Amino acid sequence: MASNTYTNKQFFNDVLTLIEESDMDDVLRGAMQEKALKALEQLEKRADYAKAHPRKSTAKGASDATRALAAEIGAILTAEPMTATEINEVLGADYSALRISGAAKFIPGVVTCKVTRMATGKDGLKAERQYTAYSVE
Repeated sequence: MASNTYTNKQFFNDVLTLIEESDMDDVLRGAMQEKALKALEQLEKRADYAKAHPRKSTAKGASDATRALAAEIGAILTAEPMTATEINEVLGADYSALRISGAAKFIPGVVTCKVTRMATGKDGLKAERQYTAYSVE
């Protein structure tokens, strides 16, 4: 399969060819050639560094811990929506809402919705608050 990409290396080689074929002042030609050759040298250094220091691959999908948490949460979910606090109460755990949200993505058939619950603030006043809740269809 032919590539339609015009690489930097090809570009600088073409620039060097054009400089050689052009009718320009020798001082300007020398400066332009020097600049193009330094750019090619820099590209080679970057390529060598990339070969010597390959990037580590990143994991795709859920980690084992997230899959285990998803299975744990999936086992207790019902058609009745449950907030993160209610899920923690049933599990007897203290997972953050963000951690539960991340695990919920890997539970088949899970549905998220917003629910309103009465909450008591630190000053003792009660107020209705909106929370994300999870249920299964």
